[in-house]
Amino acid sequence: MSHRGRQSPGPTVPRCKSRDPSLCRYRIIIPVKWCEMVNCLPWSAAGKSLVMSLMELVIYAGLGLALVLALLALVIVIRLNRQLRETQRQQTVTLSQLKRAQMALEEIRSANVGMGEKLLQLEQRTVSLANRQEELAQQDPESRLYSRALKMVELGADINEVIRECEIPRAEAELLFTMHRQRHGR
Repeated sequence: MSHRGRQSPGPTVPRCKSRDPSLCRYRIIIPVKWCEMVNCLPWSAAGKSLVMSLMELVIYAGLGLALVLALLALVIVIRLNRQLRETQRQQTVTLSQLKRAQMALEEIRSANVGMGEKLLQLEQRTVSLANRQEELAQQDPESRLYSRALKMVELGADINEVIRECEIPRAEAELLFTMHRQRHGR
């Protein structure tokens, strides 16, 4: 046989080691150098290439994806934890502000009660003064005339003016003038 008629056998393909023979159709041949870099994939007995079924590739890809998702979940948990701490800090600040507002409201309430009591006292005093004023207005009109005459004497009016304005007898007007002089030492 000549050399020409014979074809050289190609690279040997390792046998499928999967338990499911239907998966052996989909093989991926990975060079050994890649395996040395990764150092985790099973390699063939021939040592020239790695044989991996599609199912194994899916499993490794799934594991990689699971690892990425776990890292992502960890990042999310860390962020949520930070947000929780910030929310708790804000809640503490809000509670302290609420307590201060409640204390201020309580002070306003007590001041309001004090104002109410003072207003009640003022109202009672106003009623009392109004009653007294009414009593004075209803007093004997003659006593009012004598009060007016005394006021005129104190202001320096002469006796005839006091008699004419207050309509009191001359003797009573003279008595008012005498009392005024004695009181002021004239």
